[in-house]
Amino acid sequence: MNIHKNARLTYARRGELGRRASCPGACLSALAREFAVSRQTVYKWRRRYQEHAGALADRSSRPHRSPTQLRRVARRQVERRRRQRWSSCRIASDLGLPIATVVRAQRRLGLARLAALTPPRPILRYEWPQAGDLLHLDVKKLGKIGRVGHRIHGDRTARVRGIGWEYVHVAIIEEEDVPSDAAVVDQTWAKANKDGSPDRRLANNFAIPVAAYGMLDLMSASGLNGEYMVSNLEATQRFARTWAQFIAATAAA
Repeated sequence: MNIHKNARLTYARRGELGRRASCPGACLSALAREFAVSRQTVYKWRRRYQEHAGALADRSSRPHRSPTQLRRVARRQVERRRRQRWSSCRIASDLGLPIATVVRAQRRLGLARLAALTPPRPILRYEWPQAGDLLHLDVKKLGKIGRVGHRIHGDRTARVRGIGWEYVHVAIIEEEDVPSDAAVVDQTWAKANKDGSPDRRLANNFAIPVAAYGMLDLMSASGLNGEYMVSNLEATQRFARTWAQFIAATAAA
């Protein structure tokens, strides 16, 4: 119940008034003076008390009939034209309705503003089903390099010791997939259980695809080595065979 602050009767007082007014020989005028209401109010609550207990609650103030209300067909026509981004004046002129009626119908439909006609843009998020699957934090330990190594000068006895380490904190967000030309042969986890399932207790646990890559190890005449990792294993194998044939043909010549 939504009783206003100046209400004479509450739900309990209505029941009491209806019960006492229903008693044989009750004086309705005396009850009206006692409850500070009119005789018509006493008749009303006696009638509603005799109907059933739920009739004592507040009823809707909406009228049963509204002859001047906009018809459903007209509301649909207003909505259809408004969704085509027609202005209120144009809709009122086309349907022969007052502009105030058109604006009121648009407000009830939630189409009063043009922004409501444009559907909201979907929010694109890169999400994972479990917490900690998105952000991967790693700490990489790198040894400091004081000078060129033995692969350049050829002297393995000249070493640099005790110059320390450097630490690199790497945060990787998985936004890219494995290269399209790479063959994924398996998948593992950075922290896995005994049965191979991921350990959900760790926030930075992530899936690691196992891909078959090709490795090319090339050595120049001066002794410099070059290692190249290629995502396409078959192309790497074809290149290695072709290069071996080229070297063999060059040596034979």
